[in-house]
This record gives sequence, structure tokens and C-alpha cells, in this order.
Amino acid sequence: MSEGRTLDHAAERRGMSRTMKTVVGGLMVIAVIAVLDALVRSSINREDAEAGAAPDPLAETRWEARSYHDAAEGGMVSPLPDSQLTAEFTAGEGSKDGQVGGSAGCNTYKAGYTVDGDSLSIGEASATRMFCEGLMEQEGAFLSAMQSASSFQLQAGELRILDDQGEVVVAFVPAP
Repeated sequence: MSEGRTLDHAAERRGMSRTMKTVVGGLMVIAVIAVLDALVRSSINREDAEAGAAPDPLAETRWEARSYHDAAEGGMVSPLPDSQLTAEFTAGEGSKDGQVGGSAGCNTYKAGYTVDGDSLSIGEASATRMFCEGLMEQEGAFLSAMQSASSFQLQAGELRILDDQGEVVVAFVPAP
């Protein structure tokens, strides 16, 4: 038997093959990356707290619209019977940016949003593209009202989204 093979057999008898050493080394690299990621995330959260960044009061909340502004109707209207307009706010990476999504009556939608104090900005929504007879006008008006957001109020368990004139454009109650 050659000397190289003898050494390989001796290493295997000591408990670890080359493949096992490679696997263990790979797992150690993954563990180091995970620890570094946790440290960076902790640092970001600490910096937000030190900078006085307030937590997002809308994050992790679910709402159902009781009324919304419909420009074609000239004011606030209730959702059509047998349709549901919802909004679920989820926190983003930072303390202010997140995602809002839900049902627009026919299609589901999602959009980015930003909160700063009581200021609220909702980006353009992306939505599925189903056609629902009689619901498409409502859907367009609801999404338009959401995107006109400039601020919000949380009062008596209700969420009111206001436009830049301070007018309520969507009024929500907590979703069941």
C-alpha cells in the first residue's frame, strides 16, 4: 500500500473523511454568516431606536373599510353588498417602511407604505387582474383613495386615512 493511502486511512480512522471536513467547514461558514446578519439587524434596530424613530402604529394591523371616497359619486360611499375592502399593514425592514395589501373587492392588491409620525404615504398598488362584473369601478375608487393618503388617525379603534386636504378618504374598522 502506498504512503498516501495509508495517511488517508489513518485520517478516516481518526473520525473525519475529507467530505465530512468539507461539510463541517461549510456549516461553520453558514453559522458565521447567520451571526453577522443578526448583529447587523440588531445594530439597525438600535440605531432606529437611538435616532428616536417611533414604531409603526399600523404595522401588523388588519382593517375592513366601512366607507371610502368615490370621486364619481362625489363623496364617501359604503362598499357594495357582498364585497369586502380590506387592508393589512405589515412592517418592513426599517421602522417606517412596510407593505399594505388586501382585497379591493374583486382583486387582491399590495403596495408599499411609509409612516412618519401621523404622515402616511401609500405607493401605487399592484393588483391581480380578474374582472368582476359591477365591482371594477369600486375597486378603482378604493385604490385611488388609498393612494391619495397623506396622513392617518387612529381613534376609538378606527383607522381613518386622510388626503392632503385633511379629508377622510377611507374609514376602516378592525377586521374580524
